[in-house]
Amino acid sequence: MSRGKIKRFLASSIPEGFASRQLNDTGFASRQAIGFLKRLWPDVGVESPVNVQAVTGRVTAQLRKLWELNNILSADGEKTRADHRHHAIDALVVACADAGLTHKLSAYWQARDAGAGVRPRLDPPWATIRADAARAVEQINVSHRVRKKISGPLHGEMPLGYTNQTVVRNGTTQGIYVKRMPVEKLSLDALAIGRVEDMSRTAKFVVRDEAVRSILHAHLKAANKPPAKAYPPYPKVSPDGPEIRKVRVLSVQQLGLLVPVANGFADPASNHHISIYRLADGRADFEVVSLYEASRRLARREPVVRRQRGGATFVMSLSSGDTVEFPDGEQRGLWIVQKIASKGQVTFSPINDARPTSEAEAKKQGTTGARAEFAPRVGGLLDRRARKVATDPIGRIRTAGD
Repeated sequence: MSRGKIKRFLASSIPEGFASRQLNDTGFASRQAIGFLKRLWPDVGVESPVNVQAVTGRVTAQLRKLWELNNILSADGEKTRADHRHHAIDALVVACADAGLTHKLSAYWQARDAGAGVRPRLDPPWATIRADAARAVEQINVSHRVRKKISGPLHGEMPLGYTNQTVVRNGTTQGIYVKRMPVEKLSLDALAIGRVEDMSRTAKFVVRDEAVRSILHAHLKAANKPPAKAYPPYPKVSPDGPEIRKVRVLSVQQLGLLVPVANGFADPASNHHISIYRLADGRADFEVVSLYEASRRLARREPVVRRQRGGATFVMSLSSGDTVEFPDGEQRGLWIVQKIASKGQVTFSPINDARPTSEAEAKKQGTTGARAEFAPRVGGLLDRRARKVATDPIGRIRTAGD
């Protein structure tokens, strides 16, 4: 992150000229967009007599409210950004906002600021615009970008070493790995655990050295602060010894899922896709392919998605952003793939849901609640007769050619 961006994030007040500068930038972008649109008439270019206008957000907000278009997606009559289709409603308002409406509103606001003025009568462009817009919005299929590109970090930066030890958790044999970690990332719950067998979801690491673990636990408990604020000062192994800034911790990982690197193993960065198959007896089978493995297949000039798997029938592959249709049941409709777990669990969200994934992020953005999700396993997808579909940029649905 640049120093300028850090300074803006840490600023306690808005600097003078900030708002006007942003308006100037918006105005410049609008003029460039107008020039681009006029180029659609190449015989006359940017000097085209075709009338292209920019409409301010204040005007569109007023017209949406007056024409009762806000409550198409919101029950309280206010605009909501929790549904991707609010962009379509804005586009409709902009298309109907002629120069006369804009002029009337601008004149009214100027007169109101001077202590006078009567709110103008701004009738909708046609009497049934509210009902017609609601029907049109209901038929919109939002097009999402599918992320199948094989690029970016292939694995985590911090290497792990294999201890040649295993532990059985939930009936599965898993490997015990070791890595170095800053003490600021170790919570009081993690420091209270002394054995790998006692780890839980709240404590994913165990400090390998028992004496060091006890010293850190006592320091953090006495500080009575979150780990990030409890240091410095850093505790020492002994009065004249070095400060404890990093420690070796043990973690449990599924055998075979880590990526081999020059100095040990590393966590794969993300999963590229999941291939779903149907066995001869009707049961479901799958293969989750990490971004690392996908890049290796590409380098070897092999198919990234394998459609052959020991006599099993290939059903489909799914990546983040893919659209899946469920024909019936509680999940009837179109859903978007959000993430893929290594155990074959695929997380979906409704195709129109624009809310963030967590309540905390929703609160920051001012939206109501977090995004709705459900995460069936591969067998559940086949039982629900899920079908992978493709949505083109204007919302037309077709069966994906997978």
